[in-house]
Amino acid sequence: MLEVGESKIIQAQLKSDWVENDAKFIWESKDQENLTITPMDDSSITIKAIKPGVTHIQVKEQLSGKTKEMKIRVVEK
Repeated sequence: MLEVGESKIIQAQLKSDWVENDAKFIWESKDQENLTITPMDDSSITIKAIKPGVTHIQVKEQLSGKTKEMKIRVVEK
């Protein structure tokens, strides 16, 4: 949960030991009205809450195609 105006860093990691550490990820927000995504590097983003609501962020590892989705709730201060 984030309050409007609040920012948070999110980092993706692959759990398998056999996967190279240089994995690259693609990030996508289902609803860009509630928050913004700013890439930091190949595995990290900063999200910033814009307006109250619920949205989902999806992260996809480019080589394996594995995806994960997370729900983000934005509330008033």
